[in-house]
Amino acid sequence: MEAATALASTRPAVLPPGPRLPRLFQSLRYALRPYGVIDEGARTYGETYTVRPFGQAPMVSFSDPDAVKAIFTGDAEAFRSGEALAPLLGPILGWHSILVLDGERHLRERRRMAPPFHGERMHVYGRLMREIAEEAVARWPIGQPFPIHKEMQGITLDVILRAVFGVDEGAAFARLRRVIRSFLAIADSAAAPFLGMRPFQIELGGVTPWGRFVRRRDDIRAILLDEIG
Repeated sequence: MEAATALASTRPAVLPPGPRLPRLFQSLRYALRPYGVIDEGARTYGETYTVRPFGQAPMVSFSDPDAVKAIFTGDAEAFRSGEALAPLLGPILGWHSILVLDGERHLRERRRMAPPFHGERMHVYGRLMREIAEEAVARWPIGQPFPIHKEMQGITLDVILRAVFGVDEGAAFARLRRVIRSFLAIADSAAAPFLGMRPFQIELGGVTPWGRFVRRRDDIRAILLDEIG
């Protein structure tokens, strides 16, 4: 039995079936219609199926609630979500982001971040969020439709700047807000679906969508480091 178990563990994993389309086409379809493609895959192949993105390792999609629960409550060393997300999020958020870390490094960074999110600080954040939301709502037009996405994005941005980053006024606040809005505009553009695809992450001196994205990301980092320093 022990020999059979050892032999089985050395065999490559057998992944469930999934779309057989070319990898590039699979990635483009998902980038343009993520929810529709996931729903279509579940209807066609069942609750568990494999997709093969362009330039990345195969990914298995789960939609069964029990399977999803098992993954989220399973052994962190067996389900290394940071390692899985790193190729996608690392170039965007940075390779030391808590979202791309696993194991002891992930726990260490979580402990470092925990103190500001306990006790009275949470009440302060809550009051600040309410104040920001009320100020924004007071500026909304009455009796006429208006695009809500940009307004909600503005509320979220001000919460991040004032509550998370601690930048509340002055030239630094205005500059950081302007740069982040430019950053978000790229993320909301038609090029956004391709920003997470490694083959399209080409800078070319900042003239490509990825190049502009990286330039804005670095601008934000420089402003925050200046505030910290």
